[in-house]
Amino acid sequence: MPGLNRVQLIGRLGRDPETRHTPTGKNVCHFSLAVDRRWKSSQGEMSEATDWFNIEAWAAWGRSARTT
Repeated sequence: MPGLNRVQLIGRLGRDPETRHTPTGKNVCHFSLAVDRRWKSSQGEMSEATDWFNIEAWAAWGRSARTT
């Protein structure tokens, strides 16, 4: 698909995936993912932060996310 960006996030699952079905029967899976960032400040101190992402996976990706 032109104009579609792909992102790969590697982190920790925040909670168990929740799966539901739309009225038309498509799978939708919701879960949160925690991704850590580490960096060194200009003063040489190490810092760390955690970013949380809310993920929504549809159709085959939703089935795959629920079973893995």
